Amino acid sequence: YVIVEDFVGGDSGTLNSYCITFERTVGDAPEIFCPADFAADNDEGVCGAVVNFAPPIAIDAEDGVLDPSNVVQTGGITTGGFFPVGDNLVTFTATDSHLNETSCSFTITILDTEDTVAVCQDITVTLDASGNGSIVAADLDGGSTDNCAVTSWDADQTSFDCSDVGDVTVTLTVFDDAGNASSCDATVTVVDDMAPIVTCIGAPGSSTYTEGFEGASVPAGWSTIIVNGGWDWTFGSNSMPGTDDFPTNAAIFDDDAAGGGPNHVASLLSPVYDMTGAIGATLSFDYALGDYAGSGLLRVEVYDGAAWQEVFLADDADIPPTNSGAIDVFAYANANFQVQFTYDDENSGWNWGAGVDNFSLTVDTPPAPPLEIALGADGMASIPAGDLIINVDEACGYTVTSGGTSACSQSNPGNGFENGLFNNGAPFSVANDFVANGDFTLTQISMNLFHDIGATIDNVVFTYYEDAAGLPGAVIGTETAVPTSQTVVGSNFGFDVSDVVFDITPVDFADVSGTGTTYWVGTLATSTSGGTTAWEVSTASSLGNEATNSGDGGVTWGPGGAGDGVYTFSGVCGGTDPNNFNFDCSNLGENVVEVFVTDNSGNTSSCFATVVIVDTIAPVLVCQDTTIELGEDGTATVDPLDLLLEATDNCGIDVLIADLEEVSCADIGTPIDVTVLATDANGNVSSCTLVVTVVDTMAPVISCPADDSIELDFGGTHSLGDYIADGSATVTDNCTDPVTIFTQDPVAGTVLGFGVHTITFTAEDEYGNVATCSFELTLTEYLSNNDNELGNAVSMYPNPARNLVTITNSSNISLDNAMMYDINGKLIAQINLQEMQSEKVIDVSEFATGVYMVQITGEQASVVKRLIKK
Repeated sequence: YVIVEDFVGGDSGTLNSYCITFERTVGDAPEIFCPADFAADNDEGVCGAVVNFAPPIAIDAEDGVLDPSNVVQTGGITTGGFFPVGDNLVTFTATDSHLNETSCSFTITILDTEDTVAVCQDITVTLDASGNGSIVAADLDGGSTDNCAVTSWDADQTSFDCSDVGDVTVTLTVFDDAGNASSCDATVTVVDDMAPIVTCIGAPGSSTYTEGFEGASVPAGWSTIIVNGGWDWTFGSNSMPGTDDFPTNAAIFDDDAAGGGPNHVASLLSPVYDMTGAIGATLSFDYALGDYAGSGLLRVEVYDGAAWQEVFLADDADIPPTNSGAIDVFAYANANFQVQFTYDDENSGWNWGAGVDNFSLTVDTPPAPPLEIALGADGMASIPAGDLIINVDEACGYTVTSGGTSACSQSNPGNGFENGLFNNGAPFSVANDFVANGDFTLTQISMNLFHDIGATIDNVVFTYYEDAAGLPGAVIGTETAVPTSQTVVGSNFGFDVSDVVFDITPVDFADVSGTGTTYWVGTLATSTSGGTTAWEVSTASSLGNEATNSGDGGVTWGPGGAGDGVYTFSGVCGGTDPNNFNFDCSNLGENVVEVFVTDNSGNTSSCFATVVIVDTIAPVLVCQDTTIELGEDGTATVDPLDLLLEATDNCGIDVLIADLEEVSCADIGTPIDVTVLATDANGNVSSCTLVVTVVDTMAPVISCPADDSIELDFGGTHSLGDYIADGSATVTDNCTDPVTIFTQDPVAGTVLGFGVHTITFTAEDEYGNVATCSFELTLTEYLSNNDNELGNAVSMYPNPARNLVTITNSSNISLDNAMMYDINGKLIAQINLQEMQSEKVIDVSEFATGVYMVQITGEQASVVKRLIKK
């Protein structure tokens, strides 16, 4: 029975209703025993496994072991099915005869134990202006796979800087969700293609920024913005839709390729340019527009520091590539100046597009102050090229040069290993020419060489030649070089082809002509196999003469015809000082020089520096006290150089003067203080002082009478006249006028006899200068008519005479003798002429040198002849 009481609320009230639920229980529920949880590895190549398992066993207290039909799977994948990687829950339920139920579950865990398959791809990273670049690890994935899925990537290097320029090996690790991984190596080529931005001392006030859009991606510093739609500016092509193509690659918005759909609008933005302090700015560019039914425009705007301002618009016309002309943008100059090119197709249909190329922005600024350099005492000045640089914006390191020398090379490319000139044998040499345009120092040779498969190049004998009418000529030098590196780059004709690099002893090749001089490089290659070798040649390109070969060690060379050698000749071009700018006196004043800045990747920029060369060193003067001798006119011009022991200047004396230009007789006896002044070409002045003494050292000038011959008077004597008094002898002097000391010797009135007499005059000026002169007075006997006849008939020869003299007589007058007197009238010899016929030879060899008077007498006549004895 059931007793129901109501005590709720404590009020002892009446129970109005109640409900009772009865549950029938017939025995106990069965017990079920599931397999334990277990794990299995995935089947190869799939993200899971086929798993088999036994069903659970169930036991009931009343029914015993239940029939398998009463134990059924009520959850999860059945045995023999494909279980995915992870936990898979399987549930079974057992039911006894009284419909009592019991369930159990177990977990089958499929483990992914299979590694990923990593596949890498090589990529290129371009450093930005700060010298940095980065990637994400997935950028290196070239198609990695996994039996399940690749879920994450890791790279051992994702950031790059200037130290990484070149090829960097980066390891990529590819993971799945289970943590299985595999790795591969990718080559990341780190590129620095940004040239330094440089500013020079005294640079002319103009900077030009250009962009030619030659690359296949947006240039460094530039960017794009998709304003509307899903299409962007593209790079790496010159193909312009709807109008003529550009001559070279350009930035192009191809609206035709973008297709229909939304209104396409996209902008191309330049780098930001700091135009603070600009005094002028112009913008120009090439542009093209393909207009379709009046739709599509190109708008150009500049940022003025606060907003974008339109400066150019192309619309409503098909415009082939055209230059914009110079657009004045100075009014918009600011520290954040930028240019924006925007294409708008103006509707949602298909239109053509627009393109931009050859961007140029020129910013004028006040010229920087020049650098002033003073020449040294040797007239020279040198300044390192780096000292002419104000600023270099370059993240990756750089060198500054004067441009005097620079690294350079000359190359001839290959053509698929099409042919080779064989240079092995006894010996079989191959030579190729190159042209030195300017002085060239060869330091490295890279050449493609055929050789046996698996072999390497052991050495090459290089011989350098002058050119001889298009073939190798005189030998310049030779050396045997071993490869610095060699890499197999291809094959043909059953041979490997290797790019072989040789670092050689530097060889100088002068540009003798100044317009390019041809030289030859000869080779004799040996491989490690000792087999055939050949220098690859190409007919696709040729520089100068074709390659030639020689079978006799270079004595004779065969004609070309196979092609030109494939090579790169590297070295240094130029012959002046690459690190300094050198100046001398010829550079006085303002000089504009170009300074080159080359970063560590070979990108080069230059700027122009202004250098003012001055000379601040005054001339060096050393005076010496000087005596000046007066000239014939009693004056002398003063040459400043004659007053100096030394007069030098590093650049030469331009003006040299003294404050005394001329002296005269009036200056004799009084020392004169003189100042010499020197001025060089740069206006530097120096001076020194000295004392000048004026002297007269010039003797008087006497005018003597001419030699004379006079007959003695009847008494055989002659009284000497006064030649000074009668004006026959006169005297003048540059400073003494008149000359008062003037004498004659012998004096006037002296009685002279027969013979030759010397009359001497002596004059002395007031400064003791003495002069003399003389003439010869010959006194002869008084002659009758017969004497005159005999004088005309008698002669002596030779006269002067050294050994023998001959007397001839062409008259009928018989001769008696010849009396010889010296100049003092002394009888020296007497010769008998009575036996003489028409002539008589006299030996005078023993006579002293001098003048002799020969008196020849005959019947009733005589004559005096003058003989000079040598």
